Amino acid sequence: MVWGDNAEKKSYNPIDKVSLFDSDFYTDKEIRDVLYSRKIWGESEIKKRRDKIINFIFKNWDLI
Repeated sequence: MVWGDNAEKKSYNPIDKVSLFDSDFYTDKEIRDVLYSRKIWGESEIKKRRDKIINFIFKNWDLI
């Protein structure tokens, strides 16, 4: 059986498993960079990431 990338991460706190974000995926690199620079992954970081994703969607699919 082959497990997906998210299955490997389970519900670990990302700060405890930074090495799982060392991959070629852009989203993993983005999270890894925040973890290395701020040493925290909390509500503020999650909201910033959510807002970035939402802004990307609206901009790239002309929803603004």
